[in-house]
Amino acid sequence: MTMGLQAVGNKIYRNGAPWRHVGVTHTALFQRELYSFANYTYPPLATDLDAIQARGIKLLKIAFGWFDYASWRDYYWNAKPAYWAAATRVLDAMAARDIMCVANMGLSLTGLLQLTYLTNGGVTVPPSRIADKTSPAYTIWADYITEFVTRYKNHPAIGMWTFGNEVSAKLGNEYHSSWAVDGTFNSAITLGTKPEGGSYAPGDKMGPAVYQQWMQQFTDLCHSLDPWARIVLSGNPVGNSFGVAQRRTANLTADSYADWNGRPDTGSKPWIAYRDQACDAICTHCYPLVARTGDGQWYSDGDRTYGQHIGYQKAWADQAGKPLVMAEFGATRYGSMVDPVSSPGALTTLGTIGSAVTEESLITEALTAIESNDIPVALCWNWDGQDLVDANANGVIDSPVEPYLWPLNHASRTYILDAIQALNARRA
Repeated sequence: MTMGLQAVGNKIYRNGAPWRHVGVTHTALFQRELYSFANYTYPPLATDLDAIQARGIKLLKIAFGWFDYASWRDYYWNAKPAYWAAATRVLDAMAARDIMCVANMGLSLTGLLQLTYLTNGGVTVPPSRIADKTSPAYTIWADYITEFVTRYKNHPAIGMWTFGNEVSAKLGNEYHSSWAVDGTFNSAITLGTKPEGGSYAPGDKMGPAVYQQWMQQFTDLCHSLDPWARIVLSGNPVGNSFGVAQRRTANLTADSYADWNGRPDTGSKPWIAYRDQACDAICTHCYPLVARTGDGQWYSDGDRTYGQHIGYQKAWADQAGKPLVMAEFGATRYGSMVDPVSSPGALTTLGTIGSAVTEESLITEALTAIESNDIPVALCWNWDGQDLVDANANGVIDSPVEPYLWPLNHASRTYILDAIQALNARRA
């Protein structure tokens, strides 16, 4: 018996045999076990996992970190015994139900790297130093990853390793050259203020060469510590490194540095040069938004269907000789459902152009494409809403919760879980 999931060519293996599965993301499962939210009550861990097990779901993606410095400081750095105890409780409960996870060992490099304020005499070390092995910026992430993987390398609930979430959201602001550190390119994308006060300088951002070096270091570190050769993923956004060229010329050529560096990218979705070369699989987040021209991402010569776009991603992964892991997919523009009570026939708008279509038609199209393209692993967003994003460092859910973040486990979304369960049964 082996532990976890391994890449063999463009397939994923478990215990020496090919393995295919559609699971779900459960972003905040760990945080819910670690601390309580002041104005929201969640079901107990066992209740959640029993419901997931009853659906035959065997793979979750879980975040073990945060976006912001305050949460990293309060819930990890200053509370490590509680942090590791909660992580162990979650993983043990999953293993008891034969459920594995894609362990996202952090959501943002920014928040984690700002812990250097505490280790470097009150001076934060910028992301540009992350791959410098003489720097506290290297030490802070390498020590964290080393402890995490060492603790859980023999745990049956660990399926794959990853770090970071979406390069276009809370991670990409650390290196994309066209983004200003003060958020003037996009107010939602900023390194923010250093813990000691003051702003980052343009030179503090991570360039593409440094990022590529760091991604290789992270992958090599996981491989060196894990005797089971589990898959290591990048924390990719809604597409992979064919994105720029695909939008420009409708071919599958990987980005060059020139394509990547300094691109104004109106959709705030930069494509990293050779983004997945260091990793064991091609990792994507795939929503209907990406197939439309109007959001300024891809396909300047016309819209594609959701299913076509998924097929293009699989073709690119096959060309790279690696398995495709759709680490997120969903039915609506940003993944989760429109509201908690609408029917499967509820209309949803795809970005700024395109006709309104139903959630049910989109989830059916995605699952059909996953099956017809023989995509080994996909994870549907999101079991219990985007609670982690909507919670601040004090555990208070923002109010009102954004309407597109309603969960898969709501009674109105039974049809999605039914369809996933049926697909897994057919592919077993």
